[in-house]
Amino acid sequence: WGRMLYLNLDKYQADVLFGDINDIRSFLLVKLKLLEFIQSWTGNKSIKQPYVCIDNEKLYRAFMVNENACKIISFGFEFNFKTTSPDLNAANAIITIHYKGRNGLVTAKNISDAIAILKQYEQREENLYCDLDFDDEDNISIESKRLFEYVLMQEAGYVRFDNATQGYKEWIHPLNHFDINYSNVTYKMGLYHKITIDELLTMFDKNKVKPFVLLNPDKRTILTFPIRKKSKNNKGKRRKKR
Repeated sequence: WGRMLYLNLDKYQADVLFGDINDIRSFLLVKLKLLEFIQSWTGNKSIKQPYVCIDNEKLYRAFMVNENACKIISFGFEFNFKTTSPDLNAANAIITIHYKGRNGLVTAKNISDAIAILKQYEQREENLYCDLDFDDEDNISIESKRLFEYVLMQEAGYVRFDNATQGYKEWIHPLNHFDINYSNVTYKMGLYHKITIDELLTMFDKNKVKPFVLLNPDKRTILTFPIRKKSKNNKGKRRKKR
């Protein structure tokens, strides 16, 4: 899957990242806090739930898996990471964070400042980011404002898988489903079974076999993931040497 960064989450981190997301402000907080948490990455150690997986080479998405893998949240995460070692499974660290497709570094202060901008944005009744007023002592740099605007203007690409018994209604709120988007335009798509992060990674890969939407005669829409079976004719056969 390319360069995958895995970070085990402490409870306080998971509490933040799996909090309710229902508008742009709550989404931006999760995205910026994830950027803050990922700075503590020290290599792909033994992975345990909850954790976050970031593909910063192929898909440019974050995948957050909760403590029982009944919730997997994914969204666009368009940053590049330079590490001390190319071996992501060794003792490691992130040296620098770069924007994808544009110049500029993202520092720890930039992330902290961007979160401060968001908090001031949240306190306003108007949704006018351009009218935010910062005092000289706030010391908010142009680079920090650039980071906030970069995250603000990106397409969210938000998808959440849920295996949830709360609110379950067989064909209205399926046990296994996707929640597409996070605000008033959100909608659900039912699944036949609980899925894994590997299936979700496959779904987002442009070069992989895709799941199909099945519209039953009774108009029930269900997303099915293809299951590949090994051919009996090829089982145990080896290619002959020429």
